[in-house]
Amino acid sequence: MINPSVKTVYDPCPLESYFQWVWDYPGAWYVVVAIPEGFKSRDAFIDYLVKETLKNG
Repeated sequence: MINPSVKTVYDPCPLESYFQWVWDYPGAWYVVVAIPEGFKSRDAFIDYLVKETLKNG
């Protein structure tokens, strides 16, 4: 479904959910930016954002 009147994307995920701590070599914690946990793929996350935007936009 295309809705040309939508100007912004509605994202209900808190900003903190995009930053994840990862333990990696050489034995240190690193912060990575990734899709929020709970989504199996980027496509699933994009589908979620589209549905939320159309529902709330």
